[in-house]
Amino acid sequence: MKTSFTALLATAALWGHLAGVGLGADFPQWKHLSSKTGDLPVPNGGKEQTACLVLDVNKDGLNDIVIAERSQAPSIVWLRRNADGWTKYPVETGKTPVAAGGAFCDIDGDGDLDLVFGAPAGGSEIWWWENPFPNYDPATPWKRHVIASSGKGMHHDQLAGDFLGEGKPEIVSWFQAGGVLLLFPIPPDPRTTSSWPAVTVASGIRGGEGLAMGDIDGDGKPDIVGAGRWFKHLIGSDFATYVIDAVQTGSRAAGGDLKKGGHLEVVMVLGDSVGRLKWYECTGDPRQTTSWVGHDLLGADANHADHPHTVSALAIPKAVAALVEAGTAQINPDLHVHVGGWGNPSQRSRRSRSFPKDGSPVLQPYSDCRLRIDRRVAPRVFE
Repeated sequence: MKTSFTALLATAALWGHLAGVGLGADFPQWKHLSSKTGDLPVPNGGKEQTACLVLDVNKDGLNDIVIAERSQAPSIVWLRRNADGWTKYPVETGKTPVAAGGAFCDIDGDGDLDLVFGAPAGGSEIWWWENPFPNYDPATPWKRHVIASSGKGMHHDQLAGDFLGEGKPEIVSWFQAGGVLLLFPIPPDPRTTSSWPAVTVASGIRGGEGLAMGDIDGDGKPDIVGAGRWFKHLIGSDFATYVIDAVQTGSRAAGGDLKKGGHLEVVMVLGDSVGRLKWYECTGDPRQTTSWVGHDLLGADANHADHPHTVSALAIPKAVAALVEAGTAQINPDLHVHVGGWGNPSQRSRRSRSFPKDGSPVLQPYSDCRLRIDRRVAPRVFE
């Protein structure tokens, strides 16, 4: 089987950051900036940062950083990029527990990007925050609106995309306590609608998490990827569920063209336990589980407890799976953004994610509970 240069480069680069392996001049070189060393502002207090999004908040053509933290106020902050560095603005000034995940899209149709986050275990809501463009004030938070309140239980991971084929985005979110994947069409007036009608994409999936988007079956329409499965819109509010690997129900996931030709590949790794970082290729009908072949991305010894290069799934957050999408983007020079979590070192990176300037996610692990940017300073080798 042919192995793509993208896969080799992604694997080698990841190993270099996880284990400190010297990669030499033939591999990308990185400059690390951190709030721990004063290179970047400290985003918010607490050690339970749960989400990190990178997007152009104020429509100036520059990517900004939004970080959520669930144990202290302010819960959500926006770090506005400017010529001299960064200016910190509050999005949510209160102590609002936010689960891992988050998404952004223009919810109210006014031309700027709004934010979406869900509540963790013990909470019940999914919210969106209205971007006040162009009236930003460091002393004034954004207005928060409710998308749904569906009973106590984690709303883990969100995704924005046009999955119904109506020419406008919907919001997709897991509701772990109910074992369901929900899709919320944006109502005509989202500012005044406090409970959006929901479409059940799938049910009976306990512990499902991870969300990504890609045209898995090549029909020109975006599909939803998550929980070791992919979900295809059929007609109206009906979706079909197809299993890739049921072992990956609690995984982080992304889809992309890792291996040129054929269907898109999917990368998954368990999000809350030790597991294999694997990429899956489809060798036949993507609706058939037997058509999906999994490949270990890090090698047979990656998770061995006594191996000097031990890698736990806890140390590989959702964005790591997006190496396939980075491969599609040819791993261009960019900025990689990370935010810390809590607990022991193996847990700290599980909720970080990064998005380079071209919009394709990439991840390098981090070693502190604050903000870090990895800037690529050497050109890529493989074309």
